[in-house]
Amino acid sequence: MRVLHCTLDYAPRAAGGAEHQAQLQAEELSRRGHDVHVVCPRQGSEGSGLVGGVNVHRLWRINHRPAQTLTACASLAWFLLRHARAFDVIHVHLADVRADVATLVCRLMRRPVYVKIAAGGPGGEIGKLRGISWLTHYYGLRHAACVQAISGEIAAQLAGLGLDPERIAAIPNGFDPAVFHPAFDSERRALRRTLGLQEDRPIVLYVGRFARYKGLADLLAAWPRIASQSDAECVLSGFVAYDDPYPIPDGIGRVTVREWTSHPELLYRAADVFVLPSHVEGMSNALLEAMACGLPVVATRVGAAPEMVEDGVDGLLVPPGDQDALASALERLLADSGLRHAMGGKARDSVQNRYSLPAVVDQLEARYAVITYR
Repeated sequence: MRVLHCTLDYAPRAAGGAEHQAQLQAEELSRRGHDVHVVCPRQGSEGSGLVGGVNVHRLWRINHRPAQTLTACASLAWFLLRHARAFDVIHVHLADVRADVATLVCRLMRRPVYVKIAAGGPGGEIGKLRGISWLTHYYGLRHAACVQAISGEIAAQLAGLGLDPERIAAIPNGFDPAVFHPAFDSERRALRRTLGLQEDRPIVLYVGRFARYKGLADLLAAWPRIASQSDAECVLSGFVAYDDPYPIPDGIGRVTVREWTSHPELLYRAADVFVLPSHVEGMSNALLEAMACGLPVVATRVGAAPEMVEDGVDGLLVPPGDQDALASALERLLADSGLRHAMGGKARDSVQNRYSLPAVVDQLEARYAVITYR
C-alpha cells in the first residue's frame, strides 16, 4: 500500500507521544514493504527528505499564532488536493481541526481517511474540538473511514458522538521490543556512570513534555516530603511544551532536569521507578516504554493507565492531582527494593504480551486493508 501519515511534527526534532507513535508505525510499515510518506508543518530551515526510510514532506506554515493553525490547514489542504489520489490510505495522527480539513478534502478526492485520537477526557482532542463543534459538527470524526481509540475512555467518547462502533478501532500504542528491555544490575551501574547520574541512590524518573497537564507541579510539590523519607533522586527528562508550557522551577533539592533525548531507553534502564503524574493522557508512550524496561510505575488514573497497569501488581495508581497519594505511592516503592523488583518484572511481562510494535502494526494493516470510501 501507499500510505500517507499526517502529523504535527516529525523526527529528528523533539516531539510528543502521538508523533513518536507516527514515526514507529511509519518505519515498521516501511520495513514491511509499504510505500510510506509523512506530511507535517515545517519549522525554521527544515527541509523535506528521507528519515528512517520514510519520505517526509515538510509544508510551509507561519509559526506564530494566530496564523499558525490557519496556514497549516491551508498547506495540508493544498498538498492533499495535489497528492491524495496517489495514496491508498491517509492516516491523520491527532484529531484537531486538521482532521476535519483532511477528511473534507479526501472525501472530494475519494480517498479513505483513518483518524487516530491521541488523548481522551475533557483535555483531549474531542473535548478541545467542542468549542468549534457548532461549526464543524466533528466532521473529521463523523466522516472518517475509521477512527482509532487507544483507550476505553476515548472509545466511550466516540460512542457518545454517535459513531458507528464498526468504524471505531480499539488499537493501542506500541513499543519496539528490540529497543526497550530491562538492564542487568551491572549494566545499570555502567549506564549511570555514562549518563552522569547518582550511582548510590534510587532514581525516580519522568520522561515527557514539560506541560502543566502532565502534573509535574504535583510531583514537585510532593517531592520535598519524599526526599525527607529517602535518599532518592528525581530525574526529569523532556522539553517545554508549546501548548501548555511548564518550565521546571529551580532550587528543588535532589531534582535533576535533563534535556529531551532521542534515546530514553538509556534513562529507563538506569532508573528504579517511573512516575507519570498526568491530568490528561491518551496512552502514554513513556509509561509503556518504562514498563517494557522492567520499571515499576506510579501513574495517575487517566487515559489508558488503568488498562495498562494492574494496581498493586505491576504498578501503583493514584488519583490525578492528589499530591499526598502520589507521595505515598512513591514512598512505598522507594522503601522496598524487593517490591520494586517484583512489580518491575510483572510490568515487563504485561506489556510484552500486549503492546509490542509488530502486533500493533498487524492490527493497523488489517484495518487499512478493509477501509473503503464511505
